[in-house]
Amino acid sequence: MPAKKKVKEEEHVRSPGIAAVLNFLIWGTGYIYNGKKLLKGIGLIIFELLELLFVIFSGFSWLIHFPGIMFLVSHLFLAVLMAYDAYHDGKK
Repeated sequence: MPAKKKVKEEEHVRSPGIAAVLNFLIWGTGYIYNGKKLLKGIGLIIFELLELLFVIFSGFSWLIHFPGIMFLVSHLFLAVLMAYDAYHDGKK
């Protein structure tokens, strides 16, 4: 009988920087890339899609007024925080 070859499982080295960029651009994708917080990642992607549909179907004119500007600023702030979180999850 031929000797069985031992299959070595390759560990996928995940870059924390890529996780941060993914999570900044599309919320939740950095968590999925890291393989951690999968449910949170899927939930954030669904939330992001619903948010995008709301913006598209409500028209873009409201974005130039104060509530729209606050929406964009808070969205950017949350994206930076989630990128930071995905980066640190990737380093663990």
